Amino acid sequence: MPAPEHPTDPHGFRVPQRFDDSAAVPPAPDRFRRQLQAMVSVVLTIAAGLLLFRSELADTGREAMANYYLNRARPHILQQDYNAALVEVDRAIEWHDKGINLYQMRSQLHGKLKQFDAAVADLTAAMEKLPTDDKSQRRELLIERSVMYQRQRKQTEALADLDQAYNIRSAKNSTLLNNRAYARAVFNVEIEGALKDIKQAIEWADRAPNASFIDTRGYVYFRLKRYDEALKDIEQAIELTEAERVEDIARMEALKSPTYVREQVLKSYDESLAVMYHHRGEIHEQLGNKTQAEADMKKAKEMGYDREAGVF
Repeated sequence: MPAPEHPTDPHGFRVPQRFDDSAAVPPAPDRFRRQLQAMVSVVLTIAAGLLLFRSELADTGREAMANYYLNRARPHILQQDYNAALVEVDRAIEWHDKGINLYQMRSQLHGKLKQFDAAVADLTAAMEKLPTDDKSQRRELLIERSVMYQRQRKQTEALADLDQAYNIRSAKNSTLLNNRAYARAVFNVEIEGALKDIKQAIEWADRAPNASFIDTRGYVYFRLKRYDEALKDIEQAIELTEAERVEDIARMEALKSPTYVREQVLKSYDESLAVMYHHRGEIHEQLGNKTQAEADMKKAKEMGYDREAGVF
């Protein structure tokens, strides 16, 4: 017969458990263990959330400090004190090294200072930090890096970047086609392809005629030794740019734009015209028009033509 479930005394009464009898203590129930596990899980979840929140706050704070230094850089840029601006942008990147726009700005400053290797390194770093699916900004960075390579006369690298940008282009990207056509003309390679690019760019352009695109087509014609067509295009580009310059001056005067804004706009026009006059001077040289060629080359130089400075 099995032993009774609880010990009894001679009178049949149940014997109380002894407090020192560890074997008689019942184990913790499963429900208690489940409650304990749930509590631990809640505590860990809260701790993880707090860490994430603190991390997000830290990122926000770093970005705010980067913007502070970026704002300090802008007046230096307007005053064309690029070394001072570079110091501030360096500090901004130290605080927020994920800011792709900061690398872009620093590359432009390096370009102004003719520090082309550093400019290329910044644009490369920006692309490495860029999400793989952001094709639009990657295309923009490739075009900018191509210009830096062009200023270094690195033909292979410059054209490779433009080809890569072309492969991830949007359906109708006229600016990209203009850039590739012009780079090919500058290096005097793949000229038939350049002509095809610029004709397509002009067809796709949002506004017509586009002085910059017409100048590119004229320079491509120059490379093809089609000098009459080249001269016609360059003269049209100069005429359009001069007219736009006059209109913008009048508009800025009417709006009472700050002096530094006017100076920046006029400098941009001067640089565009400097390139166009230089192109026309080259065409006149080939046509044997020595006097016109010398006059155009002189005017181009006075207006800022300088390949090393990015005006070419």
